[in-house]
Amino acid sequence: MAKKRPMSLTERSILMQSSLLRRNWPKLIPANVKKALHLGGQIYLVGTGSSFHVAQWASFVFSNAQAQSSWDTLYRAPNQRLSQDALYIVCSHRGAQGITRALLKHLRKHRLNAVLLCAEGSPTLEFPTVFTSPREQSQAHTMSVTAAIAALLTMADIQRHKKPASVLKRLSLVAQKFDEGAFRCKMPFRFDANLPVTVIGGGELHAIAQELALKIREMCFLPAFAIALEEYLHGPYVATEPGETILFLAGGQGPRAVQALKTAKTLKANIISPSPAILRLPPIEKSLGLLFWGQSLALELSRRLDTNPDLNRSEDPRYARAKELGEFRG
Repeated sequence: MAKKRPMSLTERSILMQSSLLRRNWPKLIPANVKKALHLGGQIYLVGTGSSFHVAQWASFVFSNAQAQSSWDTLYRAPNQRLSQDALYIVCSHRGAQGITRALLKHLRKHRLNAVLLCAEGSPTLEFPTVFTSPREQSQAHTMSVTAAIAALLTMADIQRHKKPASVLKRLSLVAQKFDEGAFRCKMPFRFDANLPVTVIGGGELHAIAQELALKIREMCFLPAFAIALEEYLHGPYVATEPGETILFLAGGQGPRAVQALKTAKTLKANIISPSPAILRLPPIEKSLGLLFWGQSLALELSRRLDTNPDLNRSEDPRYARAKELGEFRG
């Protein structure tokens, strides 16, 4: 009998997500952050990696907002020409470290308004801060993504002067469904580890697709790619091989979604779709449901492939050296 694998740090983080959704988020947003949200100007949502995916998703729920990567904001955006009522919401689980530290110093130099979303206990450079979750112990971030989404939803409601009960009710219902197992990926599912994984989503779900592709790479060490729904039909379908796994998040997104699904089936792709119950949810609840669904799928793939989802291969000297070479030194 095969020895049962102990619960990973990643799985522990995933299981914590419903409790994070049940936090009293309106009370966790400091007064100086609420004041900044009421300035009424352009909002820039900034991040790297999972934090950038959160920023991309949140750009659909704020008014007058756009997402930028930390690198683009630091090196390419004409910050000095922006009006003083613009607000930068900087998402970074580790807080003011690495490129985020350089970015925050840059924003301060140009006297631009900024707030920081980060894990509890992270350095902040004394910027107005929303602490979103405990520090992740796994290098594959999961609960911090969910907590940042919950915080940003609350901040978007504050920006639009909505009553706090609205977001609390929605997050509580998602937490309940999470605990009931409504978002778990159905087992078993077919999968060919010798072929890449493509994740397809449209609109705000493209950000969720990007996050799930990243989680499959980090937890399973497989080539995984996110492609927006319309982009897939524009040309990338020609690289779809028979048996290649496609996670199709775009179900119910109109006639182009139907065409994309038919295209993938014609090419004999191995299509894995979330349950119709998830796809029928309102946009915000659906996004969180798909996020949890994909996390559970990545965790199952990690078990099948016997990979360690916690370490990003840092136990392998080659990847430890690669990580060292990739650290920000600006």
